[in-house]
Amino acid sequence: MFGDSVNLAARIESVTPAGETYLSQAAWLALNKAEVSTEFVDSFSLKGMSEPEKVYRINQ
Repeated sequence: MFGDSVNLAARIESVTPAGETYLSQAAWLALNKAEVSTEFVDSFSLKGMSEPEKVYRINQ
């Protein structure tokens, strides 16, 4: 895999604390929210992205 999606995942990984799972807004929109509990974390200005990216956390 390569491209913008992989770059975005790598950037989100860099702001994700150990033991947690963060999602991009695109992944969050595709998620079945009835099956997976999430919460909004923040918007991050990530390297290589023109706009801040909204990031969500999967509740464990």
